Amino acid sequence: MPVMWGHEAKQKELLEGMANVFFTVMKKNHLPKADFPNLRRFQEVATNFEFAKFKNMKAEMIEVAQLAISEEIPSLLARISDEASAKASTQATGTLKMRGGEIVSASSPSPGAAGGGGDVPLLTDGATGAAPAPAASPSSGSGGGGGPNPFGGGSSSGNPFGTDTHASWARLVNKPEKDKIFAEFPGAKEAGRIAGSALREFMLERSGLPGPELSKVWMLSDIDGDGYLDPLEFATCVYLMDQAMSGSAVPDSLPVEWVAPAKRK
Repeated sequence: MPVMWGHEAKQKELLEGMANVFFTVMKKNHLPKADFPNLRRFQEVATNFEFAKFKNMKAEMIEVAQLAISEEIPSLLARISDEASAKASTQATGTLKMRGGEIVSASSPSPGAAGGGGDVPLLTDGATGAAPAPAASPSSGSGGGGGPNPFGGGSSSGNPFGTDTHASWARLVNKPEKDKIFAEFPGAKEAGRIAGSALREFMLERSGLPGPELSKVWMLSDIDGDGYLDPLEFATCVYLMDQAMSGSAVPDSLPVEWVAPAKRK
């Protein structure tokens, strides 16, 4: 009986000081406050359990779980996403067959299309056997003249207001600032990338976001799914966190303008 009284007294003492326990665990494991339950509710529920019957925590199990959460699961989800995107792209565009470096036929993108599915011979010029030239697009402006569009988004070299440039993206995410932060990580400048495990503490401390939100940020930022962030991906990652800290929800998919042009597919 005295042993049981000792356990009860220790449990009561532990529950009364649970706020300090939460704080210690948060600092030791670099966890955001949002990952912890409501203190009062936790204390109420915990009184129904006997702490003395709980098994001891094994540090190696926590390390394995952290590795899975920070690197292995994001890498797996990225591969699944890439495979799904590739499948969708194939279904939308069909496939091409090559012979001697030339396209000889194309498969229909939808087997239920009129005229049946399967290989569809490419139309060619009867005289030369070459593919017919595409029809010319109607010219704009008076007199049928063309010229570069000074306000559109095309790829013309004369377009000074195009939105698809690296410079416009760099201004949006404030890349010079992000590059300075990137360079502060040991070996990052030489390697040109930072591992997810090395970024975990930084992301937690900078944003204060809960784990699920940071996992989403990582998935969106690690565009090539290799478990590392290069300077372009890092800039997007920090920009996402900053947006979330200002009250914006983390998007389900990245708006194209938030992605560096070199990373756009």
